[in-house]
Amino acid sequence: LQCSLAAAAPANDLRLYEDMLKLSEVEDPDFARIGVHVMESIRRHTSYLKAPQVIFALFDEKLAAKDRQKLASALDVIPKPIISPSEFKPGKFIDVPLVCSVKEYVGTPLRRDEDDDFYSSKELQDFVSVKSYLLFNLLHVEHLSWLKAPVGLWCCFPSYIKCRDFIKQLLVVNDGTERGIKLMQELINRTEDEDDLQYLAQCVSHHRKSIGHTKKDFEKLSSI
Repeated sequence: LQCSLAAAAPANDLRLYEDMLKLSEVEDPDFARIGVHVMESIRRHTSYLKAPQVIFALFDEKLAAKDRQKLASALDVIPKPIISPSEFKPGKFIDVPLVCSVKEYVGTPLRRDEDDDFYSSKELQDFVSVKSYLLFNLLHVEHLSWLKAPVGLWCCFPSYIKCRDFIKQLLVVNDGTERGIKLMQELINRTEDEDDLQYLAQCVSHHRKSIGHTKKDFEKLSSI
C-alpha cells in the first residue's frame, strides 16, 4: 500500500537499498547476487532520493519523528531562495551516491583513519539541497517556520497542511519516462506524420489506462 504514497517513497527506496546492501554481503553467492542486481536496478531509479523529491518524506507520517526532524533541520539551514532561482530550471539532477564514500568519514568518530573498515549508508537528510525548495516554490509557500518546530506541532501550521495535502494527491509512477519511450518505440513505424503519431500515442495511452494491455486484462474483458 505504501508504494502508492509519494510521501513514503523516499524512505521506502532508501530502506530497500540498505536491505539489498546487506543481502549482497551474505555468504550465500546466490542471495548475494540477487542483492547486487537489485541494487543496480535501484541506482537507475532514484527519482525520489533526489533533492526536489526527497523532501516529500517530511509529510510521511509513518516515518519516525526524529528522521523527519533531521530532514527539516537539514533544509532549514539552507537559505530559502527569494525568487525562483536558476537552480529550479528543468534538467537532469546530479545523482547523490546512496552510500557514503569511505573518505567522507575519515577524522570523524565513525571512522578515525583510513584503516577503519566502515561503510555507512546515507540518510534522507544527506540528499537535501537548495533544490529541495522546489516544492514550496511551486506551491507559493512562503512561511516555513514549522521546520523549526517539533514534528508534533507541524499540523498547527497552515503552510504545512497545504503541502501535506498536495503530496497526498501525488501519484507514484515508476519509470514514467521509460514507459513513454517504450510506447513511442512501439508506434514510431505506424505513421510518418508527427501529428498522427502524437494522436495515436494519446489514444493508446488512454486505452491502456482504461482497459489495460496485459493478457489478464483482456481475459477479464472477454469474460464480461
